[in-house]
Amino acid sequence: MQLIKKSNLHNYQLEVVKQIKEKKKVALFLEMSLGKTISTLTALSELLATNKIQKVLIIAPLRVANTVWKQEAEKWEHTYWLANQMAICTGSVKDKIKAITSKHKILITNKDNLTWLGVNARHCNYDCVIIDESSAF
Repeated sequence: MQLIKKSNLHNYQLEVVKQIKEKKKVALFLEMSLGKTISTLTALSELLATNKIQKVLIIAPLRVANTVWKQEAEKWEHTYWLANQMAICTGSVKDKIKAITSKHKILITNKDNLTWLGVNARHCNYDCVIIDESSAF
């Protein structure tokens, strides 16, 4: 499989990456299919690689948590390494416990798991939280 190069990002996506890296809080309001996920993954890759952040929590709709974030990271040359840093925290209690006790830097879960995470993952200190589909909140 041929990985997509970072040079394929559009200028507006690079501006999004810059904003994410420079600001403490950012909201991305772009139309569907304009690359919010890869823009965010690009910023995460750079922030994690430079130790500006250590641990990331991504909250997404269930289908998106299970089928989008990790798969998108695997498509790009510069974010491919992130896929090995991702644990998906959905499914059975056993699967969720395995995810939260792993050494992965990125935990991906869905909104319905937030109460469970609050009870069972108190030891997890996330210094970056991403909410995918903020309209659900």
